[in-house]
Amino acid sequence: MAQSALKFIDKTKLPQLKNVAIKSADKALYNLARFIAMSGKQSIRQKKKPSKPGTPFGRASGALKKALWVERDNAKGTAVIGYFHGHKVADLQELGGRNKLGRKYPRRSALEPALEKGIKDFKKKFADDFERYFKM
Repeated sequence: MAQSALKFIDKTKLPQLKNVAIKSADKALYNLARFIAMSGKQSIRQKKKPSKPGTPFGRASGALKKALWVERDNAKGTAVIGYFHGHKVADLQELGGRNKLGRKYPRRSALEPALEKGIKDFKKKFADDFERYFKM
């Protein structure tokens, strides 16, 4: 009587699945960063008077609103949201503080509320980016 052998064939292709998972996570992270930057830009509105401390700063010329950017680094798996050229005025508006001339800026963050909103809405808005790649 011949013995039957149980054979197991691995068809999961784990290295390819790992690459797809990393790519989808990077894409979702970048989409979240773009969403946060867009929400931050939308919160910077044109105002004639300075905004109240604790609320997003207003814009006169729109230079800071245009300077907001998102950069993606796939090698490190990161996305960075910031202002071009390390805008000193933007840093003062976001974090509060004094400039070189001694003028005091109260904290008027545009990105902090956008970040809180983005994290809250992450699962609702970007869950499809993950699910799309794992349909078998």
